[in-house]
Amino acid sequence: MIQVLLKGRKEALDQFDEKPVRKAIVSSLRKVIATGRTVASEEIRNRYNLKKSDLDPRLEVNLGRVNDLVAQITVSGKGMSLSYFGAQQTVGNKVVTRAGKGGGLKTKTMKRSAKFQGVTVEVEKGKRTQLKSAFLAQMQSGHIGVMHRWNNGKLMKGKNKTAIGEKGVISIASMAQSANVEPAIIKRVNEAWGTTFPHELERQLGLASST
Repeated sequence: MIQVLLKGRKEALDQFDEKPVRKAIVSSLRKVIATGRTVASEEIRNRYNLKKSDLDPRLEVNLGRVNDLVAQITVSGKGMSLSYFGAQQTVGNKVVTRAGKGGGLKTKTMKRSAKFQGVTVEVEKGKRTQLKSAFLAQMQSGHIGVMHRWNNGKLMKGKNKTAIGEKGVISIASMAQSANVEPAIIKRVNEAWGTTFPHELERQLGLASST
């Protein structure tokens, strides 16, 4: 949870009628909260190997109760499959990846077989990891995961007929914490508030005086 000081709110309520001031506060918050969401996305993607089009629909930035001069911003989000982090499966001379927008898997045939057989992912930028015996699979729901075969809790190699489980899901909340997004959000939201609130207050006061 991130708390941001909303400068000028108390002074405006003391000086002007409450109704237009509150309308200005609400409209300003709606605009600056969008800035907070954008910053969170930027900061996460600066560290993690994610596409904006994959992250943003799963990123939730909600405005909590406005209490005195503080607005509470909660950044949360569901977990993301390792398949979104540049996952590539090599099977002989074939490379399997996500097809991108529209879903599904795509396969590219290479001239030679790759030395590594399995899945590689790049969760943090510049750090590619090899996952031996892993494979990409698409579920009936359309979900694509990096999968392993398991038997009684043990990882099985090869094509044994055993239970299939997904290898790793990373939560957006943990990525936001690791990327230390809070200082960047506070800085940009304060900057946006400093220009947005005076403009919205002037507009609402003008509308109030004309009625």
